[in-house]
Amino acid sequence: MKFIFLLLIFFFNCFNLGAVEFLGKFEQGSFILGKTKPDSKVKIDDKKIRVSKDGFFAFGLDRDRKNDVVIKISESGKTEIIEKQVFKREYKIQKIDGLPSKQVTPPPEVYDRIKKDNILIGKARSIDTAYDFLKINLSIQ
Repeated sequence: MKFIFLLLIFFFNCFNLGAVEFLGKFEQGSFILGKTKPDSKVKIDDKKIRVSKDGFFAFGLDRDRKNDVVIKISESGKTEIIEKQVFKREYKIQKIDGLPSKQVTPPPEVYDRIKKDNILIGKARSIDTAYDFLKINLSIQ
């Protein structure tokens, strides 16, 4: 009996080596955390994604994405292609009518600050780091 149990564990581990796990909804505007083998290469829609030393990777889906996401995972010369349907998100839209024009169209000094802030946001989002802080407090381990 013990031999069969060990054989089953070995069997499932052998076929689970290339398994990929995801945490998050494949829905417009979502953040997805994935886990694969640490030495894997990951591409999302042909864009290279960093994989941590523990096999974690992350990506976001545009708030208005219309097509499915294609995930390519390569390891040891083999490539697995996973296509996930991206579901439409129903956003709660709130509208405010009758605002003063200075709140709808900002004055030049505020507009200049908004432009500078957007540049800083773009720079922050472009940082590619090996820090593995993405998996903190998440259930994929």
